[in-house]
Amino acid sequence: MGSGISIVNGDVTITVTTDMDMTKVQEVVDNILTTTGDYAYTSPSSDVAAVTFHSLTGTQSLTVT
Repeated sequence: MGSGISIVNGDVTITVTTDMDMTKVQEVVDNILTTTGDYAYTSPSSDVAAVTFHSLTGTQSLTVT
């Protein structure tokens, strides 16, 4: 979807697993600039590479676990 998800009218929930390509996950996170709802990101363990939210400019709330 690329930049087509830059503004999400609603909530975003991302739940990663250990078998996911974290480079692609980071690309998706980077493309989400604004959400009108809540943004939740969940990782199952610290063994999964960390992501950053440097591109995020606005959201109702951000929960990272």
